[in-house]
Amino acid sequence: MATERQFPIDVDSLDAVCREYNLPVPDFIKINAEGSELDIINGGMESIRHAGGMQVELTFIPKFIGGCLFSDVDPVLRGAGYEFCDILTLNQFVPDTEALDFNSFAENTLLTWGPLGAGRKFTSAKFEGHFLYFNRTTAPTSWTHEHGLKALKTACLQEGFGHPAAAFQMLENLSRIAPDEMRHKLQDLLKEARLYFRRRGVASVE
Repeated sequence: MATERQFPIDVDSLDAVCREYNLPVPDFIKINAEGSELDIINGGMESIRHAGGMQVELTFIPKFIGGCLFSDVDPVLRGAGYEFCDILTLNQFVPDTEALDFNSFAENTLLTWGPLGAGRKFTSAKFEGHFLYFNRTTAPTSWTHEHGLKALKTACLQEGFGHPAAAFQMLENLSRIAPDEMRHKLQDLLKEARLYFRRRGVASVE
């Protein structure tokens, strides 16, 4: 499909916006920018290094002109201290106007979801997904109020996204370095949470 018109737009980086408006460091970042994810990440690295986690939509093979791929973004996030944790969604779809030669990857791909779905067979398909990362560096090694609050927020995110074992590990590490009053509260919280998850059959938090 040929480009019919181009429109210049003004953009700014995540870090520049946070500085200009004196915004706090985000606890969690979600990026879905149709191929511009790497540009946003590179322009927001200061914020990203201090955030607890990130959800980012990426493709495995080209979908947008000049767009980035999973293979471009994953090493950048890992280098910033992030750890890949989960695939929240994974989509297959066939382009509306053209068919890629995708036979080398999957012969007669069977689509069970996506725009065309319904179990129909196609010889080419594109793959994209929403990928979940958590920041390893939010696990503190020494106690400060800021470090403790950041670790607690990250643990809440981990549990909320269905990773209770990671959340428990974060809280247990925090309880070892917290002041006495906070340590007792964390230990009580862990005790109650273990009972809750045991009733739900989650063995990985024992």
